Amino acid sequence: MIKTQKDNNIIWYDVVRPTQQDMRVLQEELKLHSLVVEEMKPRLHRSKLDLYSGYLFLVLHIPLLKKRGQEVEVIELDGVIGKNWLVTNRYRDISAITQLQEKFTEYAASPEFRAQPVAHLLYQILSTIMQDALSALDDVESRIEHIEHTMFKGKEREMVLEISRLRRDIIDFRRITSPARPVFRTLDDAGPALLGTETLPYFRNLTGKSEQIATLLKAQKETIEALEQSNQALLTTNTNDIFRILTVFASIALPLTLIASLFGMNVDFPSFVNLWTILAAIVAVGIGMVLFFLKKKWL
Repeated sequence: MIKTQKDNNIIWYDVVRPTQQDMRVLQEELKLHSLVVEEMKPRLHRSKLDLYSGYLFLVLHIPLLKKRGQEVEVIELDGVIGKNWLVTNRYRDISAITQLQEKFTEYAASPEFRAQPVAHLLYQILSTIMQDALSALDDVESRIEHIEHTMFKGKEREMVLEISRLRRDIIDFRRITSPARPVFRTLDDAGPALLGTETLPYFRNLTGKSEQIATLLKAQKETIEALEQSNQALLTTNTNDIFRILTVFASIALPLTLIASLFGMNVDFPSFVNLWTILAAIVAVGIGMVLFFLKKKWL
């Protein structure tokens, strides 16, 4: 389905789940290369920017994290950028585009839009998408802080799964967004060359946001890896403490068992005439060993 928004200076074709007929209409009306039409049909596996005569072809992968615990999804947005027209192609809803369409008439009346309609429209779409990604990374930052505060309160085991999930999300975010960095750098040069040098600030801003996302993801990756190591160290320490205590108890129980076994033999012991004497010996040895372990700081 093709939804068209028109203003005096621009035509915006928003294509949602395109059919063969939709592709033919766009190709004939905009004189698109057959390679562009072919690559707009299936989902590509990486972000890219191709330069054609009179227009640019952009493929951008967008990370989407709906709820905590769910895997990060990949949304693909294709864009064909002409001097006075713009095509956006997608196979599912993208909130940045939906919001812009609802306010297009009001938005198109702004001086900034009228000065550079294609550049400003493209900027608004991509900037909103990247801002949504930054908001998702803010949520990731909150989850990191939660883990950091919780793991030192004796809940190391509960944090193992949470750390693993969060690390997976960060890795998925990096895998999706990393290929977009060179795309924005290329767009930084190709965009002004097509639309005019006065559009340079828009594309520089997009490149800056792309670098900001990459820097934030790198810092979050290093932080979660450090937290994972710290959590593992706490778990190891707790396990060692448990084994140490069990070993001490076993060491105390061994001589007491030996004493009980000796007096359980079918042999006369004239010096030990009753049960209380045997119990007193066992208690005395036990207390002596506990005091010895305390002195050595093993308990």
